[in-house]
Amino acid sequence: MNKYFYRTAEELIAGEGQRLRGLIGQTLFDTWLVWDKAANEWFSDEFVILQFSEDCLGLNFSKFDELAVNWSFIDIQDRLHYWKDYDAFDLEWQRNGNEILSRNIGQRLNGISIVEMYSKSIFVKEPFRPENLGQESEQWGLIAIEFIFSGSVTAIFNALDENGIQDGTHVESIYRHIPL
Repeated sequence: MNKYFYRTAEELIAGEGQRLRGLIGQTLFDTWLVWDKAANEWFSDEFVILQFSEDCLGLNFSKFDELAVNWSFIDIQDRLHYWKDYDAFDLEWQRNGNEILSRNIGQRLNGISIVEMYSKSIFVKEPFRPENLGQESEQWGLIAIEFIFSGSVTAIFNALDENGIQDGTHVESIYRHIPL
């Protein structure tokens, strides 16, 4: 499994852009999420899998700005151990377990946008580099991939060290969209 993390839209497009563009025109066939059976809820630390008519895409956000991409179908019969040791949890793969994702099953993918978020930081404390105190840092960071279906947009996004899924696009001024 590919465990390389993309941190910027530029890196993602360079590494995966051609394959992502290849999804456009395909039909969404199935989705898979990891389910915490004891809590009866989505376990959002694992891959979100989108099974299209010809390709299978797995996405997993981590930390504040990392995205792992997987193009081979993850064996859902295998023990969950891709990123961490989950022995303390009662987890299983669940087919079409998210209402937002499930609404798109049978729909043709019309487009994809990579979404970046603008952030600005000011160093207020830097014990080992006091010369940085007061300096500003500005950057655009990879935050989401939006899938455009007929009449809907579904985003898989970074929910601060886990995956998030939302119905609709990121519209605030701190976001910019890079269509593929």
